[in-house]
Amino acid sequence: NSYFQPFEIVASPSFYDSQNNDSLDLSFEENAYLKIKSHFCEDDSCDIFKEVSSMPKPNTNCENLVKSLKYNIYHDGTNGIESVDLFIHLMDKRIKEKYFKQEYTYNHFWTSENVTENYSKSGNPGYIVGKPVIAGYLNKEEDQPIIEQNLKTLSVFSAGSDGLCDLNLLGKRAAIEFGLNIKQGCPVFVNKTTLSEKCSEIKNKTFEMMTGIHFAEVKTKTKHVATFGNSEVEKLGDWVKVIYTNLPDYGSVQKPIVGRCPSLVKSLHIEILYASIGSLANPQAKIIGVLFKFGKPDDELFNCVGLACNHRSKTQRLDFSTSVSFIDVTSPSTTQFAEYPVLEAKFPHDFFYPFVTNTSSSPICDISMYVILFHIIVFVI
Repeated sequence: NSYFQPFEIVASPSFYDSQNNDSLDLSFEENAYLKIKSHFCEDDSCDIFKEVSSMPKPNTNCENLVKSLKYNIYHDGTNGIESVDLFIHLMDKRIKEKYFKQEYTYNHFWTSENVTENYSKSGNPGYIVGKPVIAGYLNKEEDQPIIEQNLKTLSVFSAGSDGLCDLNLLGKRAAIEFGLNIKQGCPVFVNKTTLSEKCSEIKNKTFEMMTGIHFAEVKTKTKHVATFGNSEVEKLGDWVKVIYTNLPDYGSVQKPIVGRCPSLVKSLHIEILYASIGSLANPQAKIIGVLFKFGKPDDELFNCVGLACNHRSKTQRLDFSTSVSFIDVTSPSTTQFAEYPVLEAKFPHDFFYPFVTNTSSSPICDISMYVILFHIIVFVI
């Protein structure tokens, strides 16, 4: 609550007294202050939020800690600030975590921009290296199909503080940043019984961990990626559909086999193709396509011999990974020159008049006239 309750925003410096910059002009004091509108984020990306007057207070169990905080400031240039929105995302710190990260950001918007969404652009128009790749899901239920933007659409999982895959906290993800190749991995330890009896659960949870979407929703919720950093959600032509290859078949239910989990996919590679368009002096990065390439399914067997294999403490390690690579498919630039103009020099038909006329004359007379003309030109030169 200390981020918005104890103070107010002065809308413009013009409200200060010109003689004393430390105090406000009394004639403007009533209209000088703006209250901050606070919003409580109900999901990690803050796509779903509600306006509140106060926030839950933290307690001794490390609950209701501030995970991220963002101010959106709407202004009209020299006329000052018109409104300020605050978005706060709270979290509960787990006992095993020694550290946690807090994020503080702010954005400035012109009131004429009519910004209604709670996200920023990643370029204008081309992508800027280090900015998040904009993505979302296609919504056809509206009168006009639009893209529902969500930072989790194109993201990678985050391992727990102990470096292990946390299959119970799949919402903890990091957005993919343009131009930065990354690889994220983490292990899962399972015993012989868990590997076989919970094979289906392991498949579904690890699939969601790697892709950010449930396997059952892959065909119904289509991922789309913005071609430019400022693509509008209403213009579907500025978005490309994510293509899947080697998609595993997790839909069929198989009978558990002791110590075995068949056709388990443990890796995902995301290829993002982009090209530089426009002039050589100021090229703009445009995303051409996005490919999700799954690894080869493997039959995971519990490698153990003896009676100790049945003990719950005997575990086996399964490694899962997601990698992202940006591929530049820009065609080599070529130097082109304009063709030389063809000059058609023609004299007027009476250019040599009165030395030459169109009337018929004897060849000897014509030759004499040419000789005389030649001497005149030589004399002038």
